[in-house]
Amino acid sequence: MTALRHAVLVLVLSIVMTGCAQDPEPTPEPTVSYTPIADEQLYADITRLPGVQSVDLDYVDSVTAGRGYIGSIVIDDGADAAQILDHAIAILRQGQPDATMTIHALRGDERITPRTALDLTQTDLRELENRYGPQPGDGQPPEVAP
Repeated sequence: MTALRHAVLVLVLSIVMTGCAQDPEPTPEPTVSYTPIADEQLYADITRLPGVQSVDLDYVDSVTAGRGYIGSIVIDDGADAAQILDHAIAILRQGQPDATMTIHALRGDERITPRTALDLTQTDLRELENRYGPQPGDGQPPEVAP
């Protein structure tokens, strides 16, 4: 009986150890059919939009947060947040492939997201492609308002 218990223990341990040795599946790199515009250039283009005071944007690529642009755009009190966010996302789509857009506009104390201003889920890549077309686009938002 001891030999049987030993054999079962060895079998269980080998199954457990085999499962532990496997590496997690890495996030596949997107297929890029264009040369992304440098992030700093994209941020500068957004800064030049009418009504934009400043930008605090960054690109992140991590296991926990995924790949995407994050940050805020400070806009003038009378500026159209929806128009600025729409144009900013179109500009950012010329950058890193398959990047989500966790960005928002700040107008005074008000925080405006693409969800509230454009009814756009900025982390849904299919929704972004439906609105802005395939990457890289031309940096211009669609003429039809969302």
